[in-house]
Amino acid sequence: MASLTNDQYIAELNRRLQADPAWKPGVEFVAIPRGDWERARGGSTWVGPDDMLPVIVRIVKDTAGEFQIEQPFVAERG
Repeated sequence: MASLTNDQYIAELNRRLQADPAWKPGVEFVAIPRGDWERARGGSTWVGPDDMLPVIVRIVKDTAGEFQIEQPFVAERG
């Protein structure tokens, strides 16, 4: 299992997202600054319309066994 920094993980998620046929401009994975949102201390989330949540979750689940990440991914936005 490859270990990635948060920035590397976000870059990989965005690469996969933009290659997905369901991708829409304006949808992307982003970093959560440390200290934002009570439930997260850094990590990653996504921006875009809510109807993209199933695609986002699928892409993140596809990477679950592939990468070890240093910060959590938060699918539900604050």
